Amino acid sequence: MLRHKPIDLSSFFVVGVNYRKTDAAVRGRFAINQDQYATVITLAPVFDVTEFFILSTCNRTEIYGFAENAAALGKLLCSQTEGSYEDFSELAAFVDGLSHSTRASKSTHPIFALLRVKSDP
Repeated sequence: MLRHKPIDLSSFFVVGVNYRKTDAAVRGRFAINQDQYATVITLAPVFDVTEFFILSTCNRTEIYGFAENAAALGKLLCSQTEGSYEDFSELAAFVDGLSHSTRASKSTHPIFALLRVKSDP
């Protein structure tokens, strides 16, 4: 039988831009394609991000993950986007992941694209 260690959710964060706060042109600067995903996976240990997934659709780009702080996730994401972290930090929502997950699970909005990856530090 598999046994899992308890997970400390205090280091789980969500950072992203969405249609509620930004227009399509701005969201496009933070969109992630498959080549960028591959590079983000490689760079995750540099940003002290251990586990994460990225949701990138026409309506939003969000990164969910375990890190020392939410800024680390934003900086990792923006290391591969056309938009800068400085712009992102002014436009993005930075929330602890547990609050966001609870809110999202009550939502009727479908999630269309989800990539979960685990980086090896």
